[in-house]
Amino acid sequence: MRAEPITFAHVGAGGPAVRKGAIAQADWTDSQFDPRVTWRDVEWLRSEWSGPIILKGVQRVDDATIAVGEGMDAIVLSNHGGRQLDSSSPSLELLPRVADAVGADIEIMCDGGVRS
Repeated sequence: MRAEPITFAHVGAGGPAVRKGAIAQADWTDSQFDPRVTWRDVEWLRSEWSGPIILKGVQRVDDATIAVGEGMDAIVLSNHGGRQLDSSSPSLELLPRVADAVGADIEIMCDGGVRS
């Protein structure tokens, strides 16, 4: 229970997205993602850092398998904005398939996704 509603600064009262409407909100959201990030970036990170790496945002069995090959220590099955992205698989639905594919090769965690 909260006395005040949860708000987000970029869309809160007077924020740029509120002042400019839905298109500004969509543009801002788009700007937060870098489509140039690839598995080569993960490979580079592993080469630079010998400590543990947990890769969050895995949504596919083949990506879990690649994460094992790239030397990740753990993965987090996460559908990120699952409330907004209705086509994303719930993490709980993905878990058995990922566990079958990677077995004991990597630790698997889930970030929500228990209900639709």
